[in-house]
Amino acid sequence: MMDKIISEDLETVKSTVKGDVFEERRALVTGGAGFIGSWLCDVLVGFGAYVTAVDDCLLEESKTLTTKQKLFFKFVESDVCTFDSEEKFDFIFHMAGHASPDEYQAHPIETLKTSALGSFGMAELARKK
Repeated sequence: MMDKIISEDLETVKSTVKGDVFEERRALVTGGAGFIGSWLCDVLVGFGAYVTAVDDCLLEESKTLTTKQKLFFKFVESDVCTFDSEEKFDFIFHMAGHASPDEYQAHPIETLKTSALGSFGMAELARKK
């Protein structure tokens, strides 16, 4: 559910970014089922970007991914540490990670791997593509 603060923030983003920057461009969002990642996907789709979201859905909250415009959105359930794609992306937003103390205390190894190996993997994917 979108509250007033999030709506206002999204409108601020939309009004300050030139809309054609993302139009018909390809974006990868890791952590795309998470709180911030899913909102980023919505904004990018709203700008006309083709968005691929990657998330391992480790957290129960991640399984509530809302339906998006299927033409502009694709969801891939995968661990960001092992994710690879033949697709070329214009933008990569690495949002995967465990943001709250409860989450990273419950999943310390996954948090470390996502931060280190996930970041390395996304940098390599950007370099190669």
